[in-house]
Amino acid sequence: MKNTLVLLLCAVLLPIVAQADLFAPGNVIFADPNYNAGAENGQVVELKINGDSAEIVNVVRWNLDNATRRRPLGIDVDPNGTVWVGLTAAFGDTQEFPEGIAEILRIDPDGTQTFVTADIIKGTYLAALGPNEVYISSNAADASTPFRYVIENGEITDRAEFQKSGDGEALRLPDGRLLQGDSGAPGIHIFDDAGGPPIGMFYNGDKTVRSLTYNDQIGSVIASLHDQVTLQRISLDGELEEEHNAGDDGFGNLWGIAQVPGSTNIIMGSHNIDENRNRFALYNALDLAAGPRIITIDSGFVENDLPADYTFRSLFNMAVIPGGEIPSGLDIWELF
Repeated sequence: MKNTLVLLLCAVLLPIVAQADLFAPGNVIFADPNYNAGAENGQVVELKINGDSAEIVNVVRWNLDNATRRRPLGIDVDPNGTVWVGLTAAFGDTQEFPEGIAEILRIDPDGTQTFVTADIIKGTYLAALGPNEVYISSNAADASTPFRYVIENGEITDRAEFQKSGDGEALRLPDGRLLQGDSGAPGIHIFDDAGGPPIGMFYNGDKTVRSLTYNDQIGSVIASLHDQVTLQRISLDGELEEEHNAGDDGFGNLWGIAQVPGSTNIIMGSHNIDENRNRFALYNALDLAAGPRIITIDSGFVENDLPADYTFRSLFNMAVIPGGEIPSGLDIWELF
């Protein structure tokens, strides 16, 4: 499948609702996979946290007219503050299959959007491996062939195709090792940047891993598993340090996981529509068993052109904007 730049548009031409500086350090972002209002077919939401509450401060939306929708799923932010989103486009009367095709959306800090087509069906998992370098993986029929791309000036300048048994996220460690989870093979696997099958094992566990993040304050990898309830903390030597069942906290259906930079905390989204709508969890990675602080999105809806009773039904993947000073009111997070 040929990868080409789909479209580059300036922020002033797109439906961006800016109530504050876009992608401010310390804010949380997530892709809303269920938003599809009128002509607009996707949105990324930015939140400011204050205690146990979260305020919507910005939304970024897109409308390209040549697809019935562009559903955002995977999301991450690179060291330059650029946000990357994995999309699944659907054309004509199809939902996502068999005509679905993944795209990568780049959103610069000034709001400029760039769309690039990918080699897979769905952009379920997306990880920013470095500046202008992303990993994208599907959980559809092609889940066993994720890709690593270098994207510069709206074009893919380098690509690598990996061979796995199933779906799962990627993570690059500070020492350069590239890790991936795999729904068809237990543990966490090491891959070469050039692609191909695994070249080794990072963690030889007996359960399959879905999502990964690295906590730089404790030097450990935090994983969420495909069973949708288990969290693990794993040392850089591949030793299991702690395993916790988040279902005991009433917070199941786990999906994405992300570090709160400069702290021992992680954030965790859920797609449990009945119990965790408009909510996500903050865990201390040093003591997962202590349970989460539940954060509720409770303000900023109308100001960002959403109904006052709008429901975020699934928080699949989340990320935290790195850098900068601690905003007032966030001291309880021990950020940065």
